[in-house]
Amino acid sequence: MTLYLVIYILFFALAIIQFVSKSNGVIIAKHTRWLSLSFSALIIGIFSGARQDIGGFDYGMYEYFFGMAPESPGQYLSGDVEPFLTISCEPGYIYIMTVFKSLGLDFNAFFLFLGVACSFLLLIAFLKYEKYLYLSIVIFLGKGYLYYFFTAQRQIIAMVICFLAIGFIVRRKFFFFLIMVIIASFFHTSAIIFLPAYWLYKLNLNKKATIICFILAGLAGLLHLGRYTGTAIASLLPFGSEKLNMYLEGETGVNMLNFVELVPLTVVLLVYKEKLSERIPNFQLLFNFYIVFFVLTISFADFSIVSRLKGYYLLGYIGVLAGLVDIPKNKKIGLAVFLGIVLYILAVYLRELLTFDDGSGYLPYNSFFLN
Repeated sequence: MTLYLVIYILFFALAIIQFVSKSNGVIIAKHTRWLSLSFSALIIGIFSGARQDIGGFDYGMYEYFFGMAPESPGQYLSGDVEPFLTISCEPGYIYIMTVFKSLGLDFNAFFLFLGVACSFLLLIAFLKYEKYLYLSIVIFLGKGYLYYFFTAQRQIIAMVICFLAIGFIVRRKFFFFLIMVIIASFFHTSAIIFLPAYWLYKLNLNKKATIICFILAGLAGLLHLGRYTGTAIASLLPFGSEKLNMYLEGETGVNMLNFVELVPLTVVLLVYKEKLSERIPNFQLLFNFYIVFFVLTISFADFSIVSRLKGYYLLGYIGVLAGLVDIPKNKKIGLAVFLGIVLYILAVYLRELLTFDDGSGYLPYNSFFLN
């Protein structure tokens, strides 16, 4: 537990320094920002990538997949791949495992590379689209880091590719955006859920339409329509339908914390939407991502697939939640909002650590560097 808390405290400290600096109009030099981003990416990437036997059942499966992967790209391209591997993993992930094995690198080196590479790409996306980089990292620690970096290894690759594709949404380059999403889907089929993001850029729903979307999401959750929609989508996929159907079969209990958190957050966002639009770059796009995040969370409330789908719109949730600190004009009240957010996220972070796999999924932390 200690190392997890050290990571959180480190980024909390960086977040409060950045928040106070921005509040007082202090401009941090560009090279300093990039140095701190690189340091942060290395910390996040090495901590997750160097783990050993951490992440529950998924860690063992990824190690098994690596051992099963072809020994050379030629073997892979000739189709000499274990059938179980082709069913369990997307082709892009199988190929990069094959490349690493052909270079004589082991599973630990492979995971370390993925952790660091995904961390750098993720933080680059944060730097571009999140006003408060380190507060965004803190929120991500509680709302995505453990799940996506420690268990959903293939999906975090797909997610960071999709996050980088946002640049093509902003510049209205649909062809390049489509290529990026297709590439992402070769690492995790669920990336196709990001395709509608292209049309969210100019969407500006009024309050009434937004509320109707949320009500319909609630009804979809009650009627389990999300699962049926996912099944229909799976039947149309050229590959990966078996994997998607498997996720749809994973029924879970309804997490009431989603309602307790998202409903009041949504009310605040609707009240202060105009003010936030003036103060936060790309707020409308982030807010639209948040709408999708909310709809997916509620529509798939009792199915495990929601964790796979809503991750692609996580930047929206992070952006609007971090943006709450810009609502108050009074600096002290803004600081109180900031502290409220980080304390809430700390509680979420600790809950995830203590409850995943009955507390044994992430704890105690173990790394091949420590052995």
